[in-house]
Amino acid sequence: MQITKDEIKRVVSNVQNYTLAKKYLKAADIESMVVLCDASGQYHVDAHINQDVYSNHITITIDENYHVTAYECSCPFCTQESGCAHVGEVLMIISIVEPCMFPYHFQRQKFLLRYQEYQQTRNNEEEQKQQNSLLQRYEERKARRLREYEEYRRQLELEQRKRLMEKAHEWLDEQWHKDQQFPILQGHQDIHLYVQLENIGSEYGSHLRDCYISLKIGKGRKRMYIVKRIQEFLEAIAHEEYISYGKELAFTHTMEQFDVISQELIQLLKENMSDHLYYYSGREMRIQEEKLDAFYDKMLDIPREYRDFNLVEEKGKMCIEILPKDEDYQIVLLSPKRNMILGKEHVYKIKEKTLIRKTMNHYSVSLLKQLLEEDFWIGKNDIRRFQGHIIKQCKGYLTVKNKECLPVYMEEDYIQLFADMDEQGLISIRIKAHMPDGTIVNGFDDTVKEQLLHVQLVCECVQAYAQTIDYDGHVAYLSQQQDTTLVFLQEGLPYLSRYCDIFVSDALKSINEPMAMHVSVGIGMSNDLLQIDIASVDVTADELYDILRAYRKRRKYYRLMDGRLLSLEGKELEETNALLDDLAIDLKDIKKGSVQMPAYRSFHMEDVLQQDHDVDITAEQSYVDYLSQYHKKDIKLADIASRYEHVLRDYQKEGVKWMQTLHHYHFGGILADDMGLGKTLQVIALLETMKQEGQVSLIVTPSSLVLNWEDELQKFQADLRVQCIMGNAKERCMQIASFSQYDVLITSYDYLKRDITQYETIHFYYLVLDEAQFIKNQKTKNAECVKQLKAVHRLALSGTPIENTLAELWSIFDFLMPGYLFNYHYFQTHFEKNIVQNHDEQTQMKLKKMVEPFILRRTKSKVLKELPDKIEHTLMIPFEDTEKKLYLANLSQVNQALSKHLQMERPDKFAILAMLTRLRQICCEPRILYENITTASSKLLYCLDLLETLRENHQRVLLFSSFTSVLDILEEELIKRRFSYLKLTGNNTKQQRRDMVQQFQNGLTDVFLISLKAGGTGLNLTAASAVIHFDPWWNVSAQNQATDRAYRIGQNQNVQVYKLIMKDSIEEKIQTLQKMKKDLSDHFVEENEGSIYHMSYDEIVSLFDME
Repeated sequence: MQITKDEIKRVVSNVQNYTLAKKYLKAADIESMVVLCDASGQYHVDAHINQDVYSNHITITIDENYHVTAYECSCPFCTQESGCAHVGEVLMIISIVEPCMFPYHFQRQKFLLRYQEYQQTRNNEEEQKQQNSLLQRYEERKARRLREYEEYRRQLELEQRKRLMEKAHEWLDEQWHKDQQFPILQGHQDIHLYVQLENIGSEYGSHLRDCYISLKIGKGRKRMYIVKRIQEFLEAIAHEEYISYGKELAFTHTMEQFDVISQELIQLLKENMSDHLYYYSGREMRIQEEKLDAFYDKMLDIPREYRDFNLVEEKGKMCIEILPKDEDYQIVLLSPKRNMILGKEHVYKIKEKTLIRKTMNHYSVSLLKQLLEEDFWIGKNDIRRFQGHIIKQCKGYLTVKNKECLPVYMEEDYIQLFADMDEQGLISIRIKAHMPDGTIVNGFDDTVKEQLLHVQLVCECVQAYAQTIDYDGHVAYLSQQQDTTLVFLQEGLPYLSRYCDIFVSDALKSINEPMAMHVSVGIGMSNDLLQIDIASVDVTADELYDILRAYRKRRKYYRLMDGRLLSLEGKELEETNALLDDLAIDLKDIKKGSVQMPAYRSFHMEDVLQQDHDVDITAEQSYVDYLSQYHKKDIKLADIASRYEHVLRDYQKEGVKWMQTLHHYHFGGILADDMGLGKTLQVIALLETMKQEGQVSLIVTPSSLVLNWEDELQKFQADLRVQCIMGNAKERCMQIASFSQYDVLITSYDYLKRDITQYETIHFYYLVLDEAQFIKNQKTKNAECVKQLKAVHRLALSGTPIENTLAELWSIFDFLMPGYLFNYHYFQTHFEKNIVQNHDEQTQMKLKKMVEPFILRRTKSKVLKELPDKIEHTLMIPFEDTEKKLYLANLSQVNQALSKHLQMERPDKFAILAMLTRLRQICCEPRILYENITTASSKLLYCLDLLETLRENHQRVLLFSSFTSVLDILEEELIKRRFSYLKLTGNNTKQQRRDMVQQFQNGLTDVFLISLKAGGTGLNLTAASAVIHFDPWWNVSAQNQATDRAYRIGQNQNVQVYKLIMKDSIEEKIQTLQKMKKDLSDHFVEENEGSIYHMSYDEIVSLFDME
């Protein structure tokens, strides 16, 4: 094992660290070192080095080519850019001893002997001669240096004093100018955390120290675990990573997992985060100086049971002595210097698990830091500022000894500022200081500036805004044409009032109020679209756009093109911006002068009209006429076609009337009835009832349901001419071209994507999406194509409009009523994030109020009292011993691979899904993956026993699995046991699918094996009285849809549903995930009764009130 010198220099690239490493090497202060070699040929080094009272832990990883791939040291000087001296020392030792047997253990005596040999080899005779020569030359010059030493020491002392005075000068400038920052110049598991105060030294040596904390984590206080790396802990929360602390604590780190107080602690730790890794040393975190005061204040609100230390507050005091020397002054701190921790405004000490705050102010703390760092010298030119500004600001916290040695300066009694404006509009500022002896001193006079500090401060403030200064006349001039002038009058003068009395002439007061802007909004209708005109009599549309941009940037004023200054703090702009935000109007559209929106936004605007406004909002006659049609109390709905009078159940008739109500108001909606409640029949009845000559409607459905729709239309003998768009491209083209001969076209999502250009010229009467969750992803081709189609009325059918996220609901509404839920960016920012991440109940209720009227949802349990019971069983199956070992071995491999993927900047989601799928397959049947396994899995044997029992009880079964390979193995076993069966997968044609359904319904088979994706929707299999889910799917909605192939209208037996789950496996976790997704769906879909059908006009209008 050979580490080259170049490799060491590459790792320890900092020259100072490398030089220090060579010094450490000579001291040989390494306590222990072990080098291991793993199976892959990588070397792992673990070492400890003791220096004085500090112990440093070093770990290094070296690859098979002897290149260092990773290093870490517990000292604060080890960074990603360069290893520290400790890392360098360990690498140098390895390069000398060249271990070849592993594990290698460091032995000090052997190393020293080897190091001596190493040194002897390197120190050849020539080097020895050079050293002797250097020594001889040094002896010759020694005598001369002794003579020069006294003069050198004196010069060094003077230069050091000069350097320190320059530093003090810079510090005083900084403190001085801080007071001159005038306004214009300023730009679910209830996890418990426990904070511990650590006693650690600091880089400041013996005087200053730092405040460090560490963390413990646990459920309650009985069993707490140490958080080994606080930074990684916070990153785990940010990325929602899964971390195990021990047998009793392992969980996915989200904020919701922690109790309320612990969430506050996490936020506090995040606020202390820094880009500099220096602040983090493994389990300890340094509270940064500028954040220490805030940390203390917030810890006061944290209960004692969340921290191991007390908080005590007392007034801080410090004492200095002033020692004059020549014409300069040395400032010496007499207060105790050790173990101080500096905040921004206060000083702290740690004593016996108590954090003590010494209350001071910023000036006192800053002075204290200067005094602690090194000697503090002030030159004669700066002593006035130190005496009149710093000592004065530290009053109450500072005791000064030998103060009488300071020079005596005169001070003003009070200051007056006079502001006036002449006839030409030029603004003049005069400053007068009244002295204790009755004399008056003018401002803007260099002869007295250095003597009167506050006069100097006021003058410098005015100079920051002034156009010119007349030092002879002691007056400053400001121009009205400068934007800064109004800022000075409105903000600069109030700031200066703390130092002087201010007198402003009446002429100047008259320009102190900037002009306000008048905005008008006109509301009208054009081509069934809401038209909003936004304008101002004061400015053009382009300038109004620029003004609103400036307002959104939170500026206070805007200079108009004619030179006038406009205030951006008026109510008109606030209301205009709020209206644009509520309607999600792009600011760029303001330049056009008018914006067109969907007609359903007109209700919101009517609500706006009824409120009091500073903006002039008027309704045009076209808008008034449009709304008048909705004021009619009674909505006359067409009678449902007579052929359906005895076919439709009562709840289905209500569904048709609800869709007719949507038709009347030109709204879209989601018919979200439970699977098996006849959504198809309700739509057929609506299309025939609302049929108009010459109008054609389009139904888009999954490929497997195209023929099902045709069968249903034929079954009920609907008075509708129907054409299924099927066949090759040429045949479909001819079918679409003859659309005018039909009342209804039926196509699939797949064919629609291929034929989308042929629909461009067709304007449909009704556009109906079956299984509308097919467009849940807004970025898919399915969603893009259906949203390109033109139609008067739009409907969506889906028993599961929300399967995973609220974005799915937005995508469906974007099809039904584009813009109703705004653009996606606005929806995500204002609704989705607030609901999902922040659990904002008010936003949740607001969204529910918006979507509820347009979703009609009925469940079997509420509308089909005659429907038999559905009884669900979750059967937990234990692993057999060998299966358990196989599963755990794969779980370990997956966890290692998963950890690597999650550390990537862009994790490969498909690779991660493949890992999880592998675990699911092992739960189902290991033979899918391992050819050498010949015995059936525990789950398979359990399932076969269950099937035998169901056959003995004359129950026919639907068996679903998401893996066709599982169905293949089940098929073999069913043949052996002489079961009659059918198997449906994605390989079957539509005709085969139809034939198999009829065969099962006719009672010719015991078991129907069905792939979840191929047969989870669109099948009527009420001949079954038992459903088995062989493996759980990620989405509970998909499982429920599969179950409802049997549990639907026409079922006259109780339905038994069996879910087979392997105990202590990923399948249990999938169940938990299903529950979380179901809660989200339930809130926005369940219990929604399409309330628009029962709503008054006023209630409909209230839907569009965005307040």
